[in-house]
Amino acid sequence: MGQLLSFQQELLRIQPTTNRIEYSKNQGRTWATRCHFTTQMGVLQDLAVQGTTLLAMTTKGLYVSTNQGRTFTKRN
Repeated sequence: MGQLLSFQQELLRIQPTTNRIEYSKNQGRTWATRCHFTTQMGVLQDLAVQGTTLLAMTTKGLYVSTNQGRTFTKRN
């Protein structure tokens, strides 16, 4: 199981076997996919929160989301 964190009234986790970020709105009883990281984006390694921004570290760099992890943009 990947990392788990609380973000804007949801739980988020990395699902390492599918390279996805999943979310739960019911304290982890059920989970759904929020975002899938492609091969070009790299393998998800870590998640962090900075205010209302979600940061995702992959094997190919740092990605930033300002929409609760629905989409990510590579930070140069």
